[in-house]
Amino acid sequence: MINEEEPEVKQVLSVWQDYLSTKDSLYQFNPYWASREYSKRNVPDYFYKRVNHSVFYNQKKFYKPTILSVEKEDSSYIIKTLFANGEKDNNFSRVSAIINVEVVKENGKWRLMSMLDRNIKNSFNQHKVDMINYYHPKRRNLDIPLCHKFALENTKIAQKFSVNPISVTYYLCENNKEVQRLKGFDFEISMAYPNQISGLADIFNNTIYAGNTKSNSISRIFGYGLRY
Repeated sequence: MINEEEPEVKQVLSVWQDYLSTKDSLYQFNPYWASREYSKRNVPDYFYKRVNHSVFYNQKKFYKPTILSVEKEDSSYIIKTLFANGEKDNNFSRVSAIINVEVVKENGKWRLMSMLDRNIKNSFNQHKVDMINYYHPKRRNLDIPLCHKFALENTKIAQKFSVNPISVTYYLCENNKEVQRLKGFDFEISMAYPNQISGLADIFNNTIYAGNTKSNSISRIFGYGLRY
């Protein structure tokens, strides 16, 4: 745990707090994020902004985001933040999300990074088939023939619309909880359900998140919501 009164920690928190106060479009470039994030993703904070800019955030009873911890990891910092709102008819509060974000030094300035690359670094393997880049837990084997099958499907869909096949990043997880944690969430309302399966498509980054133990989960959401 880090003392929030330390000068460097104050700088790190200031970047995150300034970002949270922005109300720009969900899809615009945001200067608080590291340029290396934008080199990989068109909208690096897609899921964070869905929390910060949601209709709940604009309600009168939505509490100010609460910093739960600031921890130093090597040369960067990890900030954990709680988002919650008050119930209308009672004195209880409802937690919307608990999220983590990394803050790194870039060209002498502190900038934000998503937790995605850090979270897959040591526990996920990578395998590319044609235009589809798969990431899967090391404990889980990838169905290579099925991957080739859907690389072909990607080509067929593109041919149907007379466009080039798209490049897709595909994260294959065991369940919804692993998907959400991969993105940097300690808690999100869907994580309250045990063994919940999921399939998410980030259409702005052509990224698919599959939370399903079955090998055919690739087929269930391939192409869903992606932009050809």
